[in-house]
Amino acid sequence: MKKQNKNKIPYPNLQSYTHKRTAIPKKQWKDILERYYSQSKEVQMIESMLTRFFKKTKLLHSKIKWAFFKIVIKIIRIFYKIYHRMEIQGTENIPKGGAIFYINHPKKIDVVMSFLGAFGKPVGAFTDVGEGISADILEMFGFVPRLGHGKHMVEKMIRQILLQNRYFVIWPEGTPDKGVGIMQGFSGIVRVYATINSEKNIIPFCPVITQISYPKIPKKKGIKRKLLKNVPPKIIYRYLEPFFIKREWLKPPEKGGKTRRKIMDFMMRKIARKFGQKKLGPNPVLNRRKKNFHKAWH
Repeated sequence: MKKQNKNKIPYPNLQSYTHKRTAIPKKQWKDILERYYSQSKEVQMIESMLTRFFKKTKLLHSKIKWAFFKIVIKIIRIFYKIYHRMEIQGTENIPKGGAIFYINHPKKIDVVMSFLGAFGKPVGAFTDVGEGISADILEMFGFVPRLGHGKHMVEKMIRQILLQNRYFVIWPEGTPDKGVGIMQGFSGIVRVYATINSEKNIIPFCPVITQISYPKIPKKKGIKRKLLKNVPPKIIYRYLEPFFIKREWLKPPEKGGKTRRKIMDFMMRKIARKFGQKKLGPNPVLNRRKKNFHKAWH
C-alpha cells in the first residue's frame, strides 16, 4: 500500500465538477488535546489507556497494524456469526477490484462492527466515531471520521480508496431507521465516486441490504416467552449487483448531467425497491442539514 502524503494531492488528474481537489490540513496537537478534553472523564480515561496500550505494544506500527486489524475482524466475524447468527448472501456480487458499498441503516445494531464481521477483511468506512483520539487511531485503519469540513472528508475518502483500500463502506442515510422505510441519503459519496471515476470507470457502487430478523414471541406468558425475549436479532447482509453511474450523468447539470441529489435518490431506490418501497422516506437529519445550508455534505 502506498504511503499517504497529505501535503501532496495524489492523482491530481482525477477531478470532477462536484469536488475540487484540496490539501488536507495538518492536525494540530492543540486541536487534538482540545477534542480530548471536551469529552467526559470516563471517555478520557479509556482513550488514555488505549493510547498507552498501543504505544507499549507498537500495534500501530505499519508492519503489524494490518495483521492486528485482520485478527480483530476475524474475532468480530466469529462473534456475529454465533451471537447474531449472521447470514451473508450474494458474495458473488462483490467486485474483485474494489467497490464503494452503500448500505441502509437499521436501528438497534452496530452497523459498522457487524459489517466488518460480514465482509471479513479490512474495509475503509465513513462513520461517526466521536472526536477523541480513538478517531485518529481508527483513521489509520481506513476510517474517515465525520469530523471537520465536508470537502476535507470527501478528499480523505478519495485518498483512502485510491491509496489504502479499494473497498469502502458508507451508510448514506446518516441516521438509524426512523420508521419511514429507506430514507433519502446524503450525497457526499457521489462526489467521491464522480472524482475517482472522472476519467473512466474504476470503482463501482455496490448496494448492500441489511435486514434484522427477530424471533416470534408467543403472547402467552411462560418460560418460552422469557427466553425468546432475550434472544438477539438475526442479522442478514445481502450484496446486490454492483453498477457504474452512467457517464453522461456525471457531467454538470447545465451540460446534461444529473445533480448529486438525483443520483443519490436513484441509488437509494435500488435498496428501497428490495423492501417493496417505491418512494424514499423523508430524512429528518438531511432536511435539518439543508436548512442550515451545509452545502458541502447534503
